[in-house]
Amino acid sequence: MIGFERAVGIPLLHGNADCVMPVEAVIEGYGFELQAGDFHTLLGLKPGLRQVLERYYQWRVIQMGMLALSGRQASVLQNVARVNLMLRDRVGHPTMQVTHEELARIVSARRPGVAEALHVLDGDGYLRSRRTSCCC
Repeated sequence: MIGFERAVGIPLLHGNADCVMPVEAVIEGYGFELQAGDFHTLLGLKPGLRQVLERYYQWRVIQMGMLALSGRQASVLQNVARVNLMLRDRVGHPTMQVTHEELARIVSARRPGVAEALHVLDGDGYLRSRRTSCCC
């Protein structure tokens, strides 16, 4: 998940320009693009930037491991709740539109299970879910 505090292309720090993971915008937003050559120039001009990005990279690896573990051990309800919180943090707005199908793909669950989880979260007052989208 990419948002206010996220970046794509961190492998450039280690000389790897290949993007092995697809990048897809699920929720409308904006971003900034920096070409690889300009990125390396910036690293030379701002020595502290490499250290900050290395710390970010270490944090991101730890977070991915924790997400993988929780994805395997948590219920569909817990995973849907976690992903909705993460999306809301990254969007920076209390309302967003994500389809049940998109959430199912993100949490690796069947759409009916995601719909049931959203109904529970809606009934408990944690979010407001509509038929075609989830507004958290």
